[in-house]
Amino acid sequence: MPRGATTQTADALTFEGYLSTQGGGFAYTTVSLGDVDLSGTVGIRIGLSSLALSSSSAPLAFEVALTGGSGCCGLSANFAVPATESAGEAAVAYISNNDWIRKRAVWYSSYCGCVTDLRQVTKMSIGLYNQEGAYSLRISSMEADDPRS
Repeated sequence: MPRGATTQTADALTFEGYLSTQGGGFAYTTVSLGDVDLSGTVGIRIGLSSLALSSSSAPLAFEVALTGGSGCCGLSANFAVPATESAGEAAVAYISNNDWIRKRAVWYSSYCGCVTDLRQVTKMSIGLYNQEGAYSLRISSMEADDPRS
C-alpha cells in the first residue's frame, strides 16, 4: 500500500514514504511560489541529506518540475540522492538551466498552447516515479545559482 508525507521544520523539508508500483507508481509534492523569475540564473542548488549506502541498491532519482501561469505544461529535470557510508551526510544536487526539458501534462489536450519558461515560475513539484520501496528526501536548502552574486 503506497503512503507518504511531506513535513516542514525550521531546518528542512522532508518528503518520505513508501512507493508501490502497483496501480500507479508515483508520489510528488508541490509548493506554490507566486511569480518567480529564474531567467537570470544558471541553475538550482539543492542541499540535501544522503541515504545510507545499504538502504538501497541504487540512488533514488527525483524529478523537479517547474510550472508557469497556465499550469498545463512545465519544465522538468532530474537529480539523484547520493548514497554514502552513513545516512544524513550533507550533499548538494545541482540542476543546470541546460538540464530542463519541456514537459506537457498528459491530462491536457494537444491544443494546450502554454509555454513555461524561467521568467515566470509559479509552482515547483518534486516527484518520485516507478521506484518501488521506501523513500526519504530531506532538503535543507534550495537556491537559485545567480552568476551576478
